[in-house]
Amino acid sequence: MKKLLALLIALTMMFVLASCDIDGIIGIVTDRGGEDGAADGENQDHEDEGGATEDKGDTTDEENKDPEDDVGDEYPEDPGADEDDGATPSGYSKGLVYTFDSRNKCYSVTGIGICADTDIKIPPTYEGKKVTAIGDYAFSSCSKLTSIAIPDGVNSIGKCAFFKCTALTSMTIPDSVKTLGDEVFCGCSNLESLALGNSVERLGIMSLAFCGRLKSIAIPNSVKSIGERAFNDCDALTSIIIPDSVEIIGESAFNDCAKLESVIIGNGTTSIGIYAFISCKALKSVTIGDGVISIGKEAFRDCWALETVTMGNSVKSINDGAFRGCNALSDMVIPDSVTGIGENAFSGCSGLKSLDIGDNVTYIGNRAFAYCSGLESITIGSDLTRIETSVFYSCTGLKSIVIPDNVKSIGYDAFSGCTALESVVIGNGVTAIGDNAFGSCKSLTTLVIGNSVAEIRQTAFSGCYITAVYYMGTEAEWGRITIYQFNNGVVNATRYYYSETEPTTAGNYWHYDENGKVVVW
Repeated sequence: MKKLLALLIALTMMFVLASCDIDGIIGIVTDRGGEDGAADGENQDHEDEGGATEDKGDTTDEENKDPEDDVGDEYPEDPGADEDDGATPSGYSKGLVYTFDSRNKCYSVTGIGICADTDIKIPPTYEGKKVTAIGDYAFSSCSKLTSIAIPDGVNSIGKCAFFKCTALTSMTIPDSVKTLGDEVFCGCSNLESLALGNSVERLGIMSLAFCGRLKSIAIPNSVKSIGERAFNDCDALTSIIIPDSVEIIGESAFNDCAKLESVIIGNGTTSIGIYAFISCKALKSVTIGDGVISIGKEAFRDCWALETVTMGNSVKSINDGAFRGCNALSDMVIPDSVTGIGENAFSGCSGLKSLDIGDNVTYIGNRAFAYCSGLESITIGSDLTRIETSVFYSCTGLKSIVIPDNVKSIGYDAFSGCTALESVVIGNGVTAIGDNAFGSCKSLTTLVIGNSVAEIRQTAFSGCYITAVYYMGTEAEWGRITIYQFNNGVVNATRYYYSETEPTTAGNYWHYDENGKVVVW
């Protein structure tokens, strides 16, 4: 009886196993030509390298698969896929890895899988459902890919999707794509042309960095921001037009684009990020749109060939080192909208010949125009109250300067080393002339000093060979000025006191004639 019962149980189990659908147990969503996903059939472990999970019913979702599992420099060998699997439409690449989005009932391409094509054609549908995305790292480091055709309907391309696809030479992004991930084309060193669709909203961090053969790119009007280092080291890029839609140009966005010659920034941009165009050594002209409020720190530093900058009327701040070392820059008009010029903003611009500082500038940082050796004329606006430390240090081409009445103080070394400076007019608002302010101005012979000056600090005029001082006040007022040591040029010079009308008493007096020229009575 016991033997009969055991035989019946064994027969029952065999019947159950024969009725099971083994394919329903393993949920792989890799296009493998219709074959069973298990390498050895029923003995395959549920945690195989393709990312299969335990049986969860009829689902084909592969949400837990790491997109980097299929990334590599070489393509995996095709284990023998059937080209007529029915999942991929005819005429498109077989063997790609897909992940199913159960919420939206669509697929993403998440890896190259067993596909051996070098010209990838992504299908618009897979298993009858739409393909709407290319996942993070999907084709990263696939160094043999020469082209990738993306269908309409794809709306997002993930981070590093085509990272270091070094054989890729051209790419067209369809209008359906709105999102491009960070570093999406980074390191595509042979990419020469890229057509961006009219829906792309952002060029992310390092999105096209190190694309050394990219010669030109049209940024569509849909783009709102250009991220950090987006075009870093794009050495073949010669010009760029930033459309009005772009609000922000990120940090180092075009850093070291060695052949970039012209930049036009649209009226929608409000901020040019720090280092945005630093070391673009071939850059000759820049047009800054009327929407830009801030030019970031060292944004155009060491753009040695930069000759012309057309600045919009909304710029408020030119930050530290913004145009430092732009040797070819010859003229600069600071618009009235500007309120602040940062430290070293134009330092070393040796080709700068004339400077017109707008009427609303209230602050000019230390060394802002230091070493501008070609600077011959400076016009200071009506709202500046202080000339800071070394602002015009070693401007060796400057011959004359008029400091208006609105300026209250002249800082340390402000004009020191201006060896060609012959005449200085210090307005009636200045109360203090700082240490070494005009030190070593060896050509300085004529000095006009306003009647508000209370102190002339140590070495303020050291090394100057002044022959005449024209003081705007009386002899009694001059006697109340504190003059510190090493100012022999001022102390020993012939001194004249201002008189609007011809004096009736003897002495040294002067006035301005109708042309504004100093005349001795």
